[in-house]
Amino acid sequence: RPARDPPAVSYTHLVLEDGRSTPSPWLNVVANDQFGFHATAEGAGYTWWRNSRDNQITPWRNDPVSSPVSEAIYVRDDVTGRLCSPTASPVPGRRHVASHGFGYTRFTHQTDEIELEQTLFVAPEDPVKLSLLVVRNHSRVTRRLRVTAYAELVLGMDRTQTSRHLITELDPETRALMVRNPWSQQFADQVVFLDLAGRQESWTGDRGDFLGVHGSTDMPLAVSGGRPLSGTVGPGLDPCAAMQQGIEVGPGATVELLVVLGAGRDVEQARDLILRYRDVNPRAVLADVREAWQRRLSVARVDVYKRQLVGS
Repeated sequence: RPARDPPAVSYTHLVLEDGRSTPSPWLNVVANDQFGFHATAEGAGYTWWRNSRDNQITPWRNDPVSSPVSEAIYVRDDVTGRLCSPTASPVPGRRHVASHGFGYTRFTHQTDEIELEQTLFVAPEDPVKLSLLVVRNHSRVTRRLRVTAYAELVLGMDRTQTSRHLITELDPETRALMVRNPWSQQFADQVVFLDLAGRQESWTGDRGDFLGVHGSTDMPLAVSGGRPLSGTVGPGLDPCAAMQQGIEVGPGATVELLVVLGAGRDVEQARDLILRYRDVNPRAVLADVREAWQRRLSVARVDVYKRQLVGS
């Protein structure tokens, strides 16, 4: 008897409760021909361009025990000071759901009547990673929230070797945060960028300033303190890319934010990508991704037949 056709949208999901995790890494590899990332059950991390080993944008760490994060989104309530994240790491909550689909991963979490939904995917052809954050207010009062996007930077194979060479800057034309590694032997041409669709209100390229002297990604000082980011950029820093935006979400209302992490071969290409994806509808891009995967998966079909054995 032939098997049924596969559904148009297929995914698997896992519920993480009370700080629990999977016994071993459970991840999704999302990529186009040149650009991609890993997403685990606990969160997002490890983005690359052109070479997944030699040109890591954010670091890959083979540590399934501590599972350190290299990218994160933080949401802080400016009234209560409570900090949360759509992903189970770095800020674990009572219940997180991770859903891996073909060409995307989605994380959902709800706390204090605020529901967070983060969908991660890569543009079909461009070196751009999109993170669509949906914030829903299920309470009866307006909520003032501060959203911070953070990425630890490598731009090479080993962060311990490349970090001292990275230069962060705020682009005067787009106000996106850019970073270069002019000492790279293979990819000195690239310009990596982080953008909040042009709505960023503060930023920093200094990881030490962001985390604090004794801080960590679980509770970075720059986020927990409720102050705007310092605006520190330049060479000679412990580099990162972090941007922040304040939002108000009315009772029963929904607000969407787009975080874009990408790379270009020079400043002009980076600017072109930044401006292009400020005007794009991210849901339309995701629809294109799903359609492309459906075309790939519909090429082959496996028919399963049952055969009754004689005498059974």
